[in-house]
Amino acid sequence: MFPTLCRLPNVEKHTKPLDGIDLTLSLLEQRKLDRTLFWQMGGRRAFRRGPWKYVKESKEAEMLFNLETDPGETTNLATQHAEILNQLKTRHAAISATFSAENIE
Repeated sequence: MFPTLCRLPNVEKHTKPLDGIDLTLSLLEQRKLDRTLFWQMGGRRAFRRGPWKYVKESKEAEMLFNLETDPGETTNLATQHAEILNQLKTRHAAISATFSAENIE
């Protein structure tokens, strides 16, 4: 959301990487966004792209859900769709690596 709040009033861009995406085109022109979501907190992490959501709780097994068919996240599809799980897990790790202590100051 922060990049959106900076762009709407024409605030100069921050020089460090910002967490979030610019939603201006979606808000002003009602364009549909291709949403890729990433989050992590403590031992919990998740990544969502399209209908797929990868989840890893600290001591739990890795989980994969199809939110189009299972919005309540009741059926873990990690075994049936191991390739998708690995793609999302790899993408999560790549984004996570960009959040070093230097970038979070």
